[in-house]
Amino acid sequence: MNPRRPAIRWLAVCSLGFSGAAFDLVATPATEFQHACEADPPTTSRPLLYKPRERAMPRARVFGPARGIDSDAPKALALVPDHIGFTLSVQPTLYWYLSKPTSLPVTFTLIDTRVIKPLFHVTLAPPRRAGLQVIRLKEHGITLEEHVPYRWFVSLVSDPNSPARDIVTGGVIERVVEHEAACGMAVAASLEAARCYAEEGLWYDLFSVISDLIAASPDDRSLRRIRAAFLQQAGLPDVADWDLRQSGSE
Repeated sequence: MNPRRPAIRWLAVCSLGFSGAAFDLVATPATEFQHACEADPPTTSRPLLYKPRERAMPRARVFGPARGIDSDAPKALALVPDHIGFTLSVQPTLYWYLSKPTSLPVTFTLIDTRVIKPLFHVTLAPPRRAGLQVIRLKEHGITLEEHVPYRWFVSLVSDPNSPARDIVTGGVIERVVEHEAACGMAVAASLEAARCYAEEGLWYDLFSVISDLIAASPDDRSLRRIRAAFLQQAGLPDVADWDLRQSGSE
């Protein structure tokens, strides 16, 4: 047997950027080749997995049509996991999904869970098209306090005189301070920043970074697939499928 073959196999695995778990599947390499895999594999080759924080609360997401709404009505889905989503940002960006164009008025409500009265309520500009919709708290002059859970809702108003008929979706967001995470707020969007946010359980920051990268490179199918994977992890397969269709992956 060629004594150099194990080393060659090792280098091939390293060049593909597989994680350390994959190295158990190849023969032990010669000592002089072991340094080849000591460094982390390239950023783009390692999977980005969202890891919820221990304080994440179950059943935090709200979505679904109100009673009495016909089946042709649009669907609205907050793009959040079904637990508290965390952020480092004082003025984060919120995302939601609209299944089809609508002429219905759209409102946004933010509630400080320490009080009953809404902290903020506004009618948004009508969505121009279906798909991902964005709410930038900075544009509304809203800042989040540290360690305060906020509930937020987007409502499609079917009947101004009957709030029970609104199509409502929403989630929960809480701001944490930077020293509680290994990563700070990124100066510019990057996959490495998204990876850090994902590993630290900072849902809103990772989703914002990936979405900014897609906006900058709309033809990059790999970025769409990454975002779709996060949506699948969050239990939003319909929106993930939509994102994959945008990337041409289906």
